[in-house]
Amino acid sequence: MQRFEPKLLEQAKKLLSSFNKIVIVPHTNPDGDAMGASIGLHYVLTALGKSVTIVSPTDFPEYLKWTDVSKEVVIFEWENAKAKRVMRHAEMIVYLDFNDIKRTGSMENELVALNKPSIMIDHHPYPKDIAIYSFSDTTSSSTCELVVDFVYECGWKESLCRTGASSLFMGILTDTGGFAHNSSNPNLYRVVGLLMEKKVDKDYIYSKVFHQFSANRLRLMGYAISEKMTVLEDLSVSYITLTKEELEKYQFQSGDTEGVVNEPLQIKGMVCSVLFMEKDGFIKISFRSKGDFPVNEISEKYFHGGGHLNAAGGRSNGTLLEATQKFEKVIQEYRELLINEMQKLK
Repeated sequence: MQRFEPKLLEQAKKLLSSFNKIVIVPHTNPDGDAMGASIGLHYVLTALGKSVTIVSPTDFPEYLKWTDVSKEVVIFEWENAKAKRVMRHAEMIVYLDFNDIKRTGSMENELVALNKPSIMIDHHPYPKDIAIYSFSDTTSSSTCELVVDFVYECGWKESLCRTGASSLFMGILTDTGGFAHNSSNPNLYRVVGLLMEKKVDKDYIYSKVFHQFSANRLRLMGYAISEKMTVLEDLSVSYITLTKEELEKYQFQSGDTEGVVNEPLQIKGMVCSVLFMEKDGFIKISFRSKGDFPVNEISEKYFHGGGHLNAAGGRSNGTLLEATQKFEKVIQEYRELLINEMQKLK
């Protein structure tokens, strides 16, 4: 099965083949999918003889730093001069796991000014025109799934090593929540099968991703559920709030709240779960849902964000209380849809 339009694929392949110095850019605060795709493609392009550097707008969680390549990522917010130098010397850019240049945060102006040839591979809705060649598919579980298909359809199967395949599997694993959401498309399992053929150790990757947290992280998880979870039972909606002081109390590290928003969905009949987390100057919001409830619509329409049907992110520029009050008001507009989804879960 050919996933991508042959002519477009051939043009992108020719572009990548034409240049030697390539920079890969994930989005700000990169997650497992963004880093898995970046690291996986790095191994492939390096095997093809390219000089490849990953430049990330911001740092990423420790539990994603288990490959040699992950330790060589240039972090723009810390290594500004080095990052700019690498990007200016690059001959082309590959954007992974985002489709709006604004998702690169403080790197946006630098990337726009570079005006280098570029390719985008992403699975989020409403793509912007940010690259010469774009490979966008919202039916995909993850960008990592798309990268695997891209690599194989380019005829670069032999350039994908076991570590690169493991990184791509990591991205699929994290973006589907362990195959709990965005994972009903049969193509996903075909792609996973291709990665398994590369001798990926599934149990090892699972352990690296989900069994690397601190004792404080587990305490934070327990506190969040026990003390900070609000359940709107008539709507089958729940939300959790965490202040800066609470995060500091449990010595919060990047990635510690990963998965917290999913926990309330274990409640029978629960349709939607939201996490509000206080950051410097804004409130970071994570949305999760079941069935056909569109948290991406809520995020995009009311909270300056977006994402997928069942998993989205957003932000609020007010206080934590203002953000939750706004959410409680907004969610009432979806009462009928929530009740319908609740009935399906019974």
